[in-house]
Amino acid sequence: MSFATFMLISALIFLAIIFLYVIIFNPQNRTEDKIERMLSPKFNRSYKYVSPHGDAVIFDIINKKIALYNQYGFTIFDYADLQEVSVQTNNAVTHSTKTGSLAARAVIGALVAGPAGAVIGGVTADRQEVSKVKSIMVQIVTKNTARSHNEIIFFRIDGPGELSHAATNYIQGQALDCYGRLKIIVLQNSRWTNNIGV
Repeated sequence: MSFATFMLISALIFLAIIFLYVIIFNPQNRTEDKIERMLSPKFNRSYKYVSPHGDAVIFDIINKKIALYNQYGFTIFDYADLQEVSVQTNNAVTHSTKTGSLAARAVIGALVAGPAGAVIGGVTADRQEVSKVKSIMVQIVTKNTARSHNEIIFFRIDGPGELSHAATNYIQGQALDCYGRLKIIVLQNSRWTNNIGV
């Protein structure tokens, strides 16, 4: 057997092992399987965010419920229970929304562009650039649930190293998209809490 043949076979075996690892041991795949077993068939999986870390947020827009899965387990709560949401990059809050804090922007948006303007006015946010990303997470605060503070880790490196620029943009985009959906729900809760008819 020639050296080139040996190297080709070794490379193919290495790629096969990596492929099997990704399929069998990938935390994202295991998380999705666990979630499917835990969710009721009545839970409409409208939007789903499963992080490479293995945490997940699933939205049911029909029944107005959110399912969370993280290191502490699995929980489901109603839209009305969502009070606060924030994005943290490298343990610093980069985006934050609380019930009531969106009222002014939503009212201005409603005056300018009607109901659609209220939603747009409530969810406008700046995207901040962070050079060395070690962690990206979404913090969710709810009421009337067993766990009121939840953390969905989209990415975290505990040791040396950092995330590539392309991977940072993708994962940050997923976290911000999830945050945007949660922020709209906080806006809706704020509107009803503050009796703002939009």
